[in-house]
Amino acid sequence: MEIDNDFPMPIAPGVSATAPFTARPPSPPYIHVPTITERGQGTTSISIAPSFSDVDSSQLTEADLRLITSGGALQSARDSSNTWKYESRRLAQPIVDFLYLGPSSVVRDQAFLRSAGITLLLAIRDARFEGMFANLKKTADAVGIDADAVDIIPGQDLIKAFGVVVKKINEHLLRVYRSGQENGDGSGKKGKVLICCETGNDRSALMAAAYIMTVFGLDLVTTVQFMTLQRFCVTFGDDSKFLLQTYEDILRARRDVSRARGEMGPETGDSLKAQIKRRVEELNGGGMADGEGNGENEGDEGGIGDAERFQGRAGFAPYSDDFAQ
Repeated sequence: MEIDNDFPMPIAPGVSATAPFTARPPSPPYIHVPTITERGQGTTSISIAPSFSDVDSSQLTEADLRLITSGGALQSARDSSNTWKYESRRLAQPIVDFLYLGPSSVVRDQAFLRSAGITLLLAIRDARFEGMFANLKKTADAVGIDADAVDIIPGQDLIKAFGVVVKKINEHLLRVYRSGQENGDGSGKKGKVLICCETGNDRSALMAAAYIMTVFGLDLVTTVQFMTLQRFCVTFGDDSKFLLQTYEDILRARRDVSRARGEMGPETGDSLKAQIKRRVEELNGGGMADGEGNGENEGDEGGIGDAERFQGRAGFAPYSDDFAQ
């Protein structure tokens, strides 16, 4: 007798499952990034510009952001899939005018580094294979530019690395600009960064995407579409998209907090602290803010703030009693 795996045999007489069963573990929903339309005609493009109203002042001031982005210059990506060749993946492409993305082999091309005006080589390394970028510093010294690296440990929290990469790039760009000012160049020299990994398609592409999201305030989908137009071979798997989606939520929360701080004065700040304290007391006390809660949830830290998760859900019983029907 063949057993139906979707609806298993009753576990007891008169008890039946009300929904199909699945053997796989729960998984997050698929993140769909729509394909850019009119691909191959050379007419599809995306233009982005930094949003100064959304800048997180705790990470970067508006003045610094204007310096980094040349006053908020518009950045455009045009569909180049009809001219893309397999050999193009061995080259570096500009994602924006001050950030290039490519494989580590590009580092050996000193003529390209000079002609593109690269001022920083930033390698995104697998921490287990640090020696793969041994010539990075030597090449940088030969060209007269800076070199740096961020080591990634597989399985570790990559979101922390996003912040490290963003900080390194911004600090370098600001330092190059200000050094030009100090040397008497009134316009200030513009820095350019080449971010790379072994292929230029995965680890370094992920870090470049996080940088674009941070500085230009883009969402995950627009960022991936923009970068794919600029470098057709970049790879964003499900894990990478989940990471970027989480990072997008973090950035949005930071901007909201930064905006709220800018709108409130000292008195408002004290009021906000009182509201937060009151909210915590409500959650801990089982619904009353004045300490008169019923105490049913006291000590149950896992249930704090969990009720909202179940609002609007229809009741569901996994099994039914056939005799009661």
